[in-house]
Amino acid sequence: MAKKESSTMLGYEDKLWLAADKLRGSMDSSEYKHVALGLIFLKYVSDAFEVRQQQIAQDEYADPEDKDEYLSENVFWIPKEARWSEIIKYTNSPEIGQVIDKAMELIEKENPRLKNVLNNSLKEFDFLSQNININLDFNYENDDILEEFLVIKRVEGLSENSLKRYKNTIIRLFKYTKKHYSEITHEDVRLFLNELSQNGLSNITLENYRRIFTSFFNTITDYGFIIRNPMNRVSPIKCEKKIKKEFTNEEIELMREAIPKNKYRERAIFELLLSSGIRISELVSLNIEDINFEKKTFKVIGKGSHERICYMGDRAKLFIEQYLKTRNDNSPALFISQKKDKDGNPSRFAISSIQKIIKKLGDSLNIKAHPHKFRRTFATKFLNKNMPIEQVQKLLGHESVDTTMIYINVNQDMVKFNHEKYTN
Repeated sequence: MAKKESSTMLGYEDKLWLAADKLRGSMDSSEYKHVALGLIFLKYVSDAFEVRQQQIAQDEYADPEDKDEYLSENVFWIPKEARWSEIIKYTNSPEIGQVIDKAMELIEKENPRLKNVLNNSLKEFDFLSQNININLDFNYENDDILEEFLVIKRVEGLSENSLKRYKNTIIRLFKYTKKHYSEITHEDVRLFLNELSQNGLSNITLENYRRIFTSFFNTITDYGFIIRNPMNRVSPIKCEKKIKKEFTNEEIELMREAIPKNKYRERAIFELLLSSGIRISELVSLNIEDINFEKKTFKVIGKGSHERICYMGDRAKLFIEQYLKTRNDNSPALFISQKKDKDGNPSRFAISSIQKIIKKLGDSLNIKAHPHKFRRTFATKFLNKNMPIEQVQKLLGHESVDTTMIYINVNQDMVKFNHEKYTN
């Protein structure tokens, strides 16, 4: 596939580092790609920082240089020397390499969770010996642009599972069209979705595909890799909205009684999912030190790397304590499996293992059961007990109330009662 000329040029600023062909000739093309990747990263985090900075400046009681004001909103703290406004002062200077290298180190130092997110080629390249300027006028193939996109999404906080799903979905589109990403049209996307539909994929799955494509093309359009966004002419796919049911009180008691009394781990997992509403990925990531047994609280790192405090019920606390008394290992994980890692230590309990346990438990009672249903049950229960939706949202770790509403199956009797209450 021939590389594109004008349509794939980066477009942060029209006059940003024009004409530095010497860079391409002085290093391997793969290294050059990662140098530019560092620049993209710096521009991205600086933009987010500046938006937050402007918001803080409008609050007379807030300090725009207070690091916590940024971290509390999941925005990376950018030291002054690493901000884009400072970097562009060196666009025509042979010191630009040093400036970028230092900026990357400062940002990683201030934000430890970014460590190893980016390729180290930027740091390894010897800018000083080359004495060159850097230019962003270069071209990308499909695998290059996909890598850039995934890095951006990783920095945004997308989970590794989501990144893998995004990657595989976009690769399928590339293979179907056999085109350079800048040549893909809205017709190509429609034809691909239509073929998937004919192969039996549901509208819900097709809509998920469309959303991934929209995210991809929106991102590379915003970053100036392409001029026209093909997804602007691809409409959302209508999906039949099915009301997903939560567990009934009877089903909960049946499953609770069906778990053997001596299976403290399984009983602890059951009660923790039920009383806290956490995601299964959050549950398997828990460490013993995350638990405050006195307050019956624990902290989790949810989607987007947001940390939040969650709460457990009395049963969950009791069974976790009983389970831990049966352990004689040094693993930090709250829940472990019988398998050993390469060092001979117990392995952390896997998501798939918990899914199998919950499904097997439900099947034995003719109940449709899976871990996510506990989360929906939790949300519905608390809302039906008149907990404010904003508090339920916070407990679930949702960024939007709209997302919380998707989980909830409101008791229609309660709706009728409140309707009569407020209309009479």
